[in-house]
Amino acid sequence: MKATNDIIKESLRPAVGLKIWNAHETMGIKFELGKEVEKGQGEFHFWIFCSYWWLKKGKGRDFENVVNSESNKDAIEKKVKILNGKKLIGVEYHDDGLTTFFDFEDDLFLHVAPYGTDKKDRPQWQLFTEKQIITLQQDGTYRVGINE
Repeated sequence: MKATNDIIKESLRPAVGLKIWNAHETMGIKFELGKEVEKGQGEFHFWIFCSYWWLKKGKGRDFENVVNSESNKDAIEKKVKILNGKKLIGVEYHDDGLTTFFDFEDDLFLHVAPYGTDKKDRPQWQLFTEKQIITLQQDGTYRVGINE
């Protein structure tokens, strides 16, 4: 049986190297990757919600917080735009904290963690492609569904 980290990396591999556009606040944060396939939606449509998240800049333990899920809506809307034009360069999932780290150009990274593990049906994040919906649940369960 494959580890969740391996499954996530494999599923997101086609998005790695693509630039982000239309990063914005909407009950969490959303952004697009790849070419536009529908009005305002990219090949990869990413949504982080029902989670704690932190957008940070820096390397290792030397980083600054840019904005996070507890920031006010205006700050999120303004500061999350720093991701626009940046490439997604990697993703790591950690079983021990049920957390995901998304790495971007210019030493930016997004750390996503669950609010709690009591709501198995509540996603941490979802990635929509033309054919699939890839979801990481609060409890670390990973699902792939059909995007109709």
